[in-house]
Amino acid sequence: MARFQPGHKLAKGRPKGAKNKATLAKDFVQHWAEFEKDPEYIANRTRRILAGRAAHLETLGIKLVHPEQSNHNITGKLVIEWES
Repeated sequence: MARFQPGHKLAKGRPKGAKNKATLAKDFVQHWAEFEKDPEYIANRTRRILAGRAAHLETLGIKLVHPEQSNHNITGKLVIEWES
């Protein structure tokens, strides 16, 4: 472990007004929920998921916005089962 050096500036955590991890995650989920309401995006996303070319961030967004419908097989093609 390093010894204290005179004149060393101490780190004091997050800057004032910076968001913590929980707030950032909550904001992400809210923005993603709004973004995925676009019908054009839904059609493109469905094609990419069924072809197995969906980005990881996209599948993560789906899981976070719809946690009750998260039956996914990420290793191969993405499988989504919607319950009625």
